[in-house]
Amino acid sequence: GDIIFGQFPLADQTSFKQRPCLVTSEADARGDFEVMKITSKHLDAEGRVRLDQRDFVKGSLELPSAVVPGDCAKTNVAAVTKYI
Repeated sequence: GDIIFGQFPLADQTSFKQRPCLVTSEADARGDFEVMKITSKHLDAEGRVRLDQRDFVKGSLELPSAVVPGDCAKTNVAAVTKYI
């Protein structure tokens, strides 16, 4: 999937953080789609999938990073600030 920078909900579900996310679904008619969190912390934690430069067709992330499967959220195309 694509990697975007967008609003990802924090654990309290009342505030958001701008972060990279892996897009895991197509946008619906309202522009909502599913994403998985990408982090630069605790890269070798169980279940995380490290990203390598060869994983990118174009662009890259500034820091070594990993996808956090299971940490999913819904966002909207209006919340996307950058496509990688």
